Amino acid sequence: MASSGNKPSAISHSEMKSFAFGFRAMRKKPEIIPLIAIMTTACVGVAAYCVYALSQKSDVMIDRRKQQPPWERVNPETPQKLFTVNQEYKKIPELESLKRDLGSS
Repeated sequence: MASSGNKPSAISHSEMKSFAFGFRAMRKKPEIIPLIAIMTTACVGVAAYCVYALSQKSDVMIDRRKQQPPWERVNPETPQKLFTVNQEYKKIPELESLKRDLGSS
């Protein structure tokens, strides 16, 4: 049972090297275009969310030398969610009395 050594699905190193990822590969194999589009969209979305989280989230601290951490600068009366449906932020009487007792406003 000797094998011929050539597998029908095997790609040699020189063929793989010439089949570099790019427009040439998309022309030869058009079925990878949706995969490339989906992966590109996912990578751009992840990068955009990372930039958003680093710049807008109050629980992320980039610079440790600042006197006051970002989570202490959050105003409890302003909405912190990205999207809020029919929600009103009201002052809590117990919290206001505690703030008066502690002397902070």
